[in-house]
Amino acid sequence: MHRKCIHIILGLLFGGIFLQAQDITSEYTEMPDTSSTIEHFEWALAAQQQKLRNFIPAFTDTSRYTNPSVELLETCYTQTFLQGILADKGEILQKYYQKTGKTKFLKNAYETFELVNEVTSNIAVSPYESTRLFEYFDMKNAYANAIQTAITISKKTNNKNYLEQAFQWAERSKLLFLKRFKNDFIPDSLKKQEWDLKAGIQDLEMGFFLDSLDKSTIQPRINRLKGELAAFNQRLKQDFPDYFKAIKIPSLNQIRNKILKDETVLLKYFVSEKATFLFEISKNDIQIHELKSTYDEMLEWWRNVDEFIKKSDGNTEQYIAAASNLYEHLLPISTPKNCIIIPDFILVTLPFEALLTSKPTDTNFKTLPYLLREKNISYSYSATQLLEQYKGLPVNIGKQFLGITDNQPNNRDEVHYINRKLKGEVLQDSTNLKADFKKKVKNYDIIHLAVDIDTLGNLLMGKDVITPLELSQQDFDVSMFVMNSSSWADFKLEQILNSKTESIIFPRWRTDRATSKDIMQRFYANLGEKMSKSASLRQAKLDYLTEDYVNEKMAHPYYWAAWSPYGNMSPLNIQIKIENFIGLVVGLILILLIIAYFLRKNSPNIPVSTITNIPARG
Repeated sequence: MHRKCIHIILGLLFGGIFLQAQDITSEYTEMPDTSSTIEHFEWALAAQQQKLRNFIPAFTDTSRYTNPSVELLETCYTQTFLQGILADKGEILQKYYQKTGKTKFLKNAYETFELVNEVTSNIAVSPYESTRLFEYFDMKNAYANAIQTAITISKKTNNKNYLEQAFQWAERSKLLFLKRFKNDFIPDSLKKQEWDLKAGIQDLEMGFFLDSLDKSTIQPRINRLKGELAAFNQRLKQDFPDYFKAIKIPSLNQIRNKILKDETVLLKYFVSEKATFLFEISKNDIQIHELKSTYDEMLEWWRNVDEFIKKSDGNTEQYIAAASNLYEHLLPISTPKNCIIIPDFILVTLPFEALLTSKPTDTNFKTLPYLLREKNISYSYSATQLLEQYKGLPVNIGKQFLGITDNQPNNRDEVHYINRKLKGEVLQDSTNLKADFKKKVKNYDIIHLAVDIDTLGNLLMGKDVITPLELSQQDFDVSMFVMNSSSWADFKLEQILNSKTESIIFPRWRTDRATSKDIMQRFYANLGEKMSKSASLRQAKLDYLTEDYVNEKMAHPYYWAAWSPYGNMSPLNIQIKIENFIGLVVGLILILLIIAYFLRKNSPNIPVSTITNIPARG
């Protein structure tokens, strides 16, 4: 192993760490564009191949190699360097194909992008390294080129297996981003400790190679630090198991068999600076559409919609133009009524329901052609996580609902209304609210929070707070988690709970409390009718928009479009409280008594003598 480390250091120092290709003019190491000459492509490919040989001596011209050793890829710098070389080579080959039309370059590009994904997916990324690993936009652009290559080969061969591979690549890029996001919940002190240990090992190994230290004393110090690093990593994995959990991306058949029905389509977006793709996955087919809008155009439309709907005033004409443009460009296809949307990048904050299916002349918010009127939409962060959310958790009869509320009147009324419908209990603002919540939350199937959030993103629990990290470490599995409160900064709540619950309902921005209570009460009433969660929420919004007391101002998307359903949308087997049956029975008895009273009162009087004079039979 030690000899391998020395070999790696030699390669990095003298081979290619500074991107110097031997005997290749440096100006041709930059990627050519499609207007370049054939010679430019040849020189650029030769330069990239030389970088790879300097990095991995066994690298061949066919771009195939045995998985690199753990020692080779144990640092962020070496992994990022290899990914970058491979991504650049794949792009050169892709452009070479566009220039020449020769299929061999297209196939070589596809194989190279397979290697990019292989390197990316086979390496266990540590918390410190994930903040810098294969910079986000570079990674997205590399995967965008890979997806485009797969689409081109699929069209030439009429083989949709390449489209499934493109789906796998898009899913991998999303999961890498989510891993970077989960990294935020690991304390910086631990990341620094990890880096100090790795830097110490690297410095000692470099000193060993350069003969600047006594070799008889350096090896024991290296071994000691490596032992400390191994013990540190073990503790880290025990404390943050979700971060280190290996995730296997499901096949399309697994997704279809468990999630998709004939009337449901999965729409997965991939957004990069280079291109935006829409994956349309149905029960029996997959299509990939390259969207026409540029990244800058989409960013401007998204910003106009985002700024408008998160406050109750704004430029209505600007919103209508942006919301209709986004609909036209993001959904250029005909889809079934039920859509599961996996957004990407800036689209994760977009409520698709508020998009407009046409440009109306009337600006009345009660009658605008919202996509809400045509589609039943739910969301997920990735297809992999969505499949995990179809757990089929058993219903906990008798302890279905746990409501947590403060003393704000609308919050209190909202939670107590739901509790009158479901079996469970309410925890109301008190000095022991946090302790009671942490003690009881694992015993219920539906958790409903109607509390506020402070500026740091912590849940206010009486005089205490629950941090996002504390919530992510709670031991519970629930069928539905409803967060009906202020907006959660940059979608942290949903990500924390995706591995803990089948479904999540939450607001994307700070909502009007009176409207919140109204929509939530309608939502739970619909759940009681065995409607799916997404259909229950959609119907609650539609009913709200039709109410007479909802004027044009209150029909603004700010008031109703905030709530989004994520995850498994299967109906809940809600058990009605026994008190409701008793009330129903008592009500029916009263109605029958009233009917009997009126029937008796209005029936003709029959003389008693007539009754007594009826002759007996026989």
